[in-house]
Amino acid sequence: MIRIRKSAIQNGRRPDGLAWSFQRDFHFRRGHGVWGRLAGLGCALILAAGGGEAAEITPNASDSPEAPFQEIEALNRLGNEGTRRAGISAARVRGIVTAVLNPATRCFIQDGTNALVVALSKNAPVLQPGDAVEVEGTVQPGTWAPYIDAARIRALGAGTLPTPKQADALWLARGDDFARYVSLKAVVRDLCVHQDRLILLLNDRSLFFQAFIPVPKGFKLPEDGLDAVVEIRGACWTSGNTTGQADGFGLYCGSTNQVLYLRGGSTGPLFDRPRHAISELKSMKLHPADRVKVQGTVSLQTATQLFIEDSTGSLTVFTHPAFLSRYYKGDGQFIDHAPQVPLRPGDVVEVIGAPVDEPMGLKFAESEYRKTGEGQPPRVIRATIPSLASGRLDARTVSIRGRLLDHERLSVPATFKDRFTLEADGQIFEAYWEDKRDSQFPLTQSAYFEITGVASARVGHFSHLRTERILLREPGDLTPASPPPLWERSEVRKPLLAAGLVGLLSAAWILFQRWQLARLEGRVQTRTSELQGEVAARERAEEELRLALRAEKELGELRNSFVSMVSHQFRTPLGSILSSTEILDYYSQQLTPEKRQKHFRTIHEAVQRMAGLVDEVLIFNRSESGKMEFRPGPLDLEALCRKLIEEVQSATSRRCPIHLDIANGLTQAVGDESLLRHLLTNLLDNAVRYSPAGAAVRMSVTRQGPHARLQVIDQGAGIPEADLKKLFTAFHRGSNTRGTPGTGLGMVIAKRCVDRHGGRIDVQSKVGEGTTVTVTLPLLDPAVPAPSDRTPREEKTKP
Repeated sequence: MIRIRKSAIQNGRRPDGLAWSFQRDFHFRRGHGVWGRLAGLGCALILAAGGGEAAEITPNASDSPEAPFQEIEALNRLGNEGTRRAGISAARVRGIVTAVLNPATRCFIQDGTNALVVALSKNAPVLQPGDAVEVEGTVQPGTWAPYIDAARIRALGAGTLPTPKQADALWLARGDDFARYVSLKAVVRDLCVHQDRLILLLNDRSLFFQAFIPVPKGFKLPEDGLDAVVEIRGACWTSGNTTGQADGFGLYCGSTNQVLYLRGGSTGPLFDRPRHAISELKSMKLHPADRVKVQGTVSLQTATQLFIEDSTGSLTVFTHPAFLSRYYKGDGQFIDHAPQVPLRPGDVVEVIGAPVDEPMGLKFAESEYRKTGEGQPPRVIRATIPSLASGRLDARTVSIRGRLLDHERLSVPATFKDRFTLEADGQIFEAYWEDKRDSQFPLTQSAYFEITGVASARVGHFSHLRTERILLREPGDLTPASPPPLWERSEVRKPLLAAGLVGLLSAAWILFQRWQLARLEGRVQTRTSELQGEVAARERAEEELRLALRAEKELGELRNSFVSMVSHQFRTPLGSILSSTEILDYYSQQLTPEKRQKHFRTIHEAVQRMAGLVDEVLIFNRSESGKMEFRPGPLDLEALCRKLIEEVQSATSRRCPIHLDIANGLTQAVGDESLLRHLLTNLLDNAVRYSPAGAAVRMSVTRQGPHARLQVIDQGAGIPEADLKKLFTAFHRGSNTRGTPGTGLGMVIAKRCVDRHGGRIDVQSKVGEGTTVTVTLPLLDPAVPAPSDRTPREEKTKP
């Protein structure tokens, strides 16, 4: 719970105005094609904030005994389903108001690092960021977390805004820190004033988001707000798509004081800035937020890209037509953006954008353009596959002849997209046509075509792997062409060259072999007997050396695995012991008995864990050295299974329920109880450890003649197929067990215990669906007949 000091002053309550500061060392990355998802973000945030009207709010209402205090952390941890299962229908919480939606339909409150959304009624008291409040009402399920439909709100006085969490745009967009007061740096790409709110369109870490800030009437847009670098603080609201997944976010701020300018943006009209040649861009030293202006002739325009050329070079431009003025209509102040009209090859445009140096060349990000004239399309350059692969022709209009290998109509919503796969000079390249109209292409498989369009290379996961593409400007850019002469065709030239080279190499090899045979013929007879003895001696020496090297390698691998396991597995419990002992040593007098007892339990559990690791290593050492004793004796198999299940559940703090299905008549068995204990404990411990908390683990014991069939089934992470082959290798752990402690010896010890009984162990597993381990052991006396009423009994232990 938050403790409010009477003298606390609300953080950030200063006269409205933008704080100024500058910071040079800020890095920026451009966004990729995310503007389409911003089309409804502003409306979605406002609509999501509405609804859920509460009952009448009494500022000084008395506490209700039916709504006990619930910490915000507890509600967030339980979630919608957890609060319903726990029967929490009402709650009374305290916190600091971090933001209020405009109009005042909801507010965000935060207790320490835990935040919550509260629905407000029409007669709710006027709240300001920094107010300390006590809220009592019903708990309702929200989109991402429970919220309170407030029945009463009681003001506790002025508090202090919590320290904002330094956030990352990628984390916030995927749903992290919902409703929490956060802070992050971003670049302003558009801004407006609408309905007494300053709305900023911001970019950070390849993502765009909006921030909403209340402003007084008459507030003027800052002259240098566009392209400014700011640090903004506010409460995070996460938006979702139709499938219920998080796909964006927005920030609600209390005032303009929560927007700190780190670097001023551009001033004056949008396109009133110096013009640069395309060739100058690579040598310019710019801040990542800066946008510069170039002028060029359009070679092609697609849905998200624009290709332009000037006399010095070519450039790929990523455009973003999602300006705020398109979403917020009516009265307000908006940046005067040039209309983003459709363009044709030959149009002359001015473009402003942020230069970004990518593996496939320089690009323009977050760009805008305006048409300034018309002219002739850029000239067509005759290209070859090597010239395209060099990257010098990227974004240029090129022409190349190729043989058609395949044509595919791609499924793209609201448009037609054709992909042509062609071959030239023995290499594959692609051509694309995309348009809202359905265009038909007269094509003949394996025929030759002349392809004209804009070169646009695509880089794969490894930056040097390029896929050459040509983007067609119109259907007429793909025209039939005559095939090249026979000797110029790669399908003919390459086999001929290969055949000639093979012939030359064969002739040279034959001559060399004849010379060698003639040279060695006289020496072979005299040294035959000597060589036979030397060969035999060498073979013996090599075999001995090979065996020694194999043994040394295995010993080295075993030693390295053992050292790695011990150093890794002992580090965590030793750290826990050291931390708790230091706390007890330095702060023993200041700790309460409960906290001292907690640290003693931590030390005890760490020591038990280390002792368990040592036991596994000792058991493995005995099995490897052949000293694992086998002492069979009479035992009650059913009682042993029940006892081990209880021990495993106790050791794992009842993380998962274990169900036991066991047939009657298994009380008279013969086996080594110690080895069976190691075997079943390892199998049950693995099933619980690698299963989600609360997932059921099932163990069944049945009789198959003189054999007992024990099966452990879990619903855990499963074992990858590649790791199943090394399941019984010492110190080997699965590739998906990172973060879960273990030695890699459990299954090895289990296999040794099964082998000592003369049994068999089988493992079946699938990643994400669980694992089934089946052990068959000759534990039952065949002379003792199985009872006829072997009805399986199921026993469910308490979780």
